[in-house]
Amino acid sequence: MFDRITHDPQVLAGRATLRVLRISVAHVVNLVANGMTPAEIVPVASLDPQISADILELLQGICRRDGVAVVCSLHQVHLAQAYADRIVGLASGRVMIDMDAARFDAQVAAKLYGSVED
Repeated sequence: MFDRITHDPQVLAGRATLRVLRISVAHVVNLVANGMTPAEIVPVASLDPQISADILELLQGICRRDGVAVVCSLHQVHLAQAYADRIVGLASGRVMIDMDAARFDAQVAAKLYGSVED
C-alpha cells in the first residue's frame, strides 16, 4: 500500500470502483446465463452511456434467449423504456405502477415522479 502513497486518491478510488463494478456485472451475467434470477441488481449505476447500453443489451439478450428474468433497479427512465419488458415503479416502498414497458410514457412517468428528467 505504501507504494501508492503518492497516487491521487481519486484515481485509486476510481480504479477500485471500476474493478468492483466489473466483477459485479460479470457475476450478474454469469447468474443470468446459468438460469438464475438475481433478486435485484443495479447494473449500470455510474457507467457511461455506451457501456450501460452494452450491459443492458447483453442481459436482455440472455434473458430472451434463455427465458429467464432479471429484476433491475434503474433510475434512468429512458433505459428502462429501451430494455425492459415490464416496468414496476415504486414510491415510498409502495408499488405505484406495474405495466408493460411499451405503455410507460411521459404521462405515466409524471404520475410516478412528478416530472421526468434524464
